[in-house]
Amino acid sequence: MMRKRNRTTIVFYLSIALIILIQSSEGATIKEWKNRSIYQLVTDRFATEKGKENKDCKENLKEYCGGSWNGIIQHLDYIQGMGFDAIWISPIVSNIKDGYHGYWAKDLSRLNSHFGSSQDLINLSKECKRRGMYFMVDVVANHMGNTSVSNLFPFNQRHYFHNCSKCPSHCLITDWNNQTEVENCQLFGLPDLNQTIPFVKGYLLNWVGNIVKKYKIDGLRVDTIPEVERSFWKLYQQSANTFLIGEVSSNSVNYVSSYQMPTGPLTSVLSYPLYYVLRGVFAKGEKMTLLSEMNTLYGEKMGDVNVLGSFIDNHDHPRFLFENNDTRLYKAALVYNFFASGIPIFYYGSEQYFHGGGDPNCREPLWPTGYNTSSGLYQFVAKLNNIRKRHQIWNSNQEERLVSDYVYAFSRGEILVIVSNHLMKQEQRIINHPFHNGDKICNAISENECDVVKDNSFYVSITDAAPKIFFKQL
Repeated sequence: MMRKRNRTTIVFYLSIALIILIQSSEGATIKEWKNRSIYQLVTDRFATEKGKENKDCKENLKEYCGGSWNGIIQHLDYIQGMGFDAIWISPIVSNIKDGYHGYWAKDLSRLNSHFGSSQDLINLSKECKRRGMYFMVDVVANHMGNTSVSNLFPFNQRHYFHNCSKCPSHCLITDWNNQTEVENCQLFGLPDLNQTIPFVKGYLLNWVGNIVKKYKIDGLRVDTIPEVERSFWKLYQQSANTFLIGEVSSNSVNYVSSYQMPTGPLTSVLSYPLYYVLRGVFAKGEKMTLLSEMNTLYGEKMGDVNVLGSFIDNHDHPRFLFENNDTRLYKAALVYNFFASGIPIFYYGSEQYFHGGGDPNCREPLWPTGYNTSSGLYQFVAKLNNIRKRHQIWNSNQEERLVSDYVYAFSRGEILVIVSNHLMKQEQRIINHPFHNGDKICNAISENECDVVKDNSFYVSITDAAPKIFFKQL
């Protein structure tokens, strides 16, 4: 038993040492990422170069639409106008036919020519840095595109891939509770790389380190984490030497947390368990006590909750407004996502009320909107980012203040956030808050709503699930 404890202690301190190493990384540090908000975009769908818009793109969302890195550069003002100070772009390498999304790699030594040249990508990175924005790139180390292995580079021989001997007859992952199957079998029929082979491991590790240096990447979003054994990800984190957010698409806190430092291999993971709760609470009307239960679990199981990538929309799932088209509830969900623990990630097009269903319908082209900065949701998101920065909420942990079936309140330092998923009018007395008697407090979302704290309490009236962010007016 003593030996087991010693091994655990050694692993813990080695993980702490790796975290310290990453604080002096190639890209931005863990601490620096905490104060960011990320705009996630699908490169092929966000912006074409001016004058090259594809009018027919909506007819077939399974093919390339024409978005490019130069297109992103030309529309960074649009992103910054919402207050975002980081972008996350699609995978950058050459893909097989119709791999517009970037996840079907064909040649890891080449960039995706549909998106532009190496110099275009360098220019995008430089322009982000000139603007004070962080540059995050999506990467894949689990699989390659579904084509003849001989067409792939550098993994053009079958022995570079798992041979399906540990898989069902069709070689596909079917039992997600069987970790051996998850790590050795194929996701959607995609050739599954065997990272235990020295050449495969070495190439992937060198590749990720090289792209981070060449393109001055501040952070990586890493695809399909559970599909590769944990020991490889520890080496990958070291080789990348930058901030990594891994995709562990599960609602299990125990499972997801096992991939985050200090006990897991990665600096951060996407906050998938919270994503499922947010969808349940705000889109489906489930009790808001689920938020409290999830926060308790996060506190017990997760590493640093303030570096988790939190989101309510992404490229793999139907959009929130497809599931529930009530923008009042969507705004409430956005407020929670932007102000609760974690680094908020916002999916492109949601500011224009996009409501696409499952893949590929949730990957709509943005240019038909004309990049409308007068959109109500565009303005709302801009306001949320402004409030976050003004009060620097990342310097304070989330503290729960009120829990009921329809109302949830928490504070981050000097602000109090109140959200609801109930459209009927509610009156609520707030007795647990960060303010003092005599303080004049106002709602930062609607600053004409003010009150004075008396007898250590104040009252709020909630109509149409309108979220509130109270601060002390000086």
